[in-house]
Amino acid sequence: LRRIKGRHFRNMLLRAYALAEAACPADPVVVEQVRAENPDVVLVSPLIFNEMLGLNDYVKAAHALGVPVGFPVFSWDNLTTKGTLHTQPDRTFVWNEIQRCEAIRLHHVRADCVEALGAWRFDEFAELPPRIDYEEFCKANRFDPAERTILYIGSSPIVAATEPQFIDQWAASVRRSADPSVRNANILIRPHPRNVLAWWDALEAPKGQ
Repeated sequence: LRRIKGRHFRNMLLRAYALAEAACPADPVVVEQVRAENPDVVLVSPLIFNEMLGLNDYVKAAHALGVPVGFPVFSWDNLTTKGTLHTQPDRTFVWNEIQRCEAIRLHHVRADCVEALGAWRFDEFAELPPRIDYEEFCKANRFDPAERTILYIGSSPIVAATEPQFIDQWAASVRRSADPSVRNANILIRPHPRNVLAWWDALEAPKGQ
């Protein structure tokens, strides 16, 4: 079916899948669980993951009991790389206008049901005061305090298994920049906690970092 070309056919197929999903009743065990909790509202996250499709039963159960459902999008890439919405919540809470467009375009969420509220899971970090000033930070990392610092935050192995090889090329491109504030910037690389081993022997930092 996926090899059949034509947007019209694909849209019909998606619609058929959606109707089939909607025709499946909520799991009665989950319905009783939600009924016992007697909530005013149910928040379900991460609703988008294909490996966690059981969460859709909580959306169906809540709707069967007349309880509104909210879906707070957990991370920046959840609407583009993790799967599709199989059941529609009453409200989808996204980080920004980019995610709002993704929810509408990729997941067919009604525009009036999407609210951009900011990156709520990082609110506490935005309020943290700095522990040291910039000069101390540069001294601890052997950086030039007169230059800006570029922070590269690494990806997980499932996203970038060969990331160290890319970083060599990226850092070399930074050093060739026509903009001196970029060319001379300090570069700080923070590997993903689950991808540290890939960096252990593979990364040889270019000169000047």
